[in-house]
Amino acid sequence: MLVAYPAVSAFLACALESCLSDIPREEMNWRELSLMRRADCGTGKYDGMSDAATDALFTPDRRYLIVRGRLWRAANPDLTDNERAALVAELMAARRAVKHDRDDPVALAKARRRVHLAKVALGERGPVWWSDGAPDMNRKLVVNSPYAAWFASLSAVAPAQRD
Repeated sequence: MLVAYPAVSAFLACALESCLSDIPREEMNWRELSLMRRADCGTGKYDGMSDAATDALFTPDRRYLIVRGRLWRAANPDLTDNERAALVAELMAARRAVKHDRDDPVALAKARRRVHLAKVALGERGPVWWSDGAPDMNRKLVVNSPYAAWFASLSAVAPAQRD
């Protein structure tokens, strides 16, 4: 199933603190935080991302997802569902081609190029999809980024889950 990302501005309008203000931090477990982070400020509506399926942690501005303490650029939320579906299908087909064409250097190079082009079209590589002039922090450690303080604040909830 393809994920439909909410608009970045809608996410920013719902600050993490306002979503969690009614629950004492010491009583909240990591799963609750993760689900509430994705909630639409108390309406109970989630942004389409299944916590059980992905358990992904996104930065507050939804530009990056954090995997083992490293920032990875998220897909462009401005893509329509149909555009995203087509690009993800192409990406998966290209990845299957990489696996299939391991023994043929020319075909392998073409398959890897297809993967790269699909990721650029999704916004995960190439020029950044945001326009506020913020630098690209892709592949940087979150502790060495502008998100370090936010990330450290999550340790009060579940220090072992941050990695």
